[in-house]
Amino acid sequence: MTTRLMKARVRQKHRGTPHEVYFVQNIENRRVKIGVTIDVERRRGQLNRLAGAKGTQAVEQMTRIIAVIPCLDAKSAYQIEAELHERFKDSAVGCEIFEWSDSLAVFISTLKPYREHRLDCLKAAVQKV
Repeated sequence: MTTRLMKARVRQKHRGTPHEVYFVQNIENRRVKIGVTIDVERRRGQLNRLAGAKGTQAVEQMTRIIAVIPCLDAKSAYQIEAELHERFKDSAVGCEIFEWSDSLAVFISTLKPYREHRLDCLKAAVQKV
């Protein structure tokens, strides 16, 4: 099954669900994966398992979540992801993987750091209760 077909199925299944465009960096080679998910922590774990990490310590050492862009739905998240892939295509090394570059660093620096984003989400959830 092609990546495009898999993404289409995911978009259909989670049409109205909030999504995030994520930036996960490999700590060893500094490469960054730009992708879309509903749960960035779970996705990070999947990426680490794919890379062969075993155990919590290895997971922590392999990658870090740099930033996320919250989106209201899958369609907008995949549109933003495609725009980012196009914007940074000169530093692409594989499917959704990019070398760390000055332009990527500058763009990411304009985003809210991941930890701040999560704190905002927690505050909003508490206020709803």
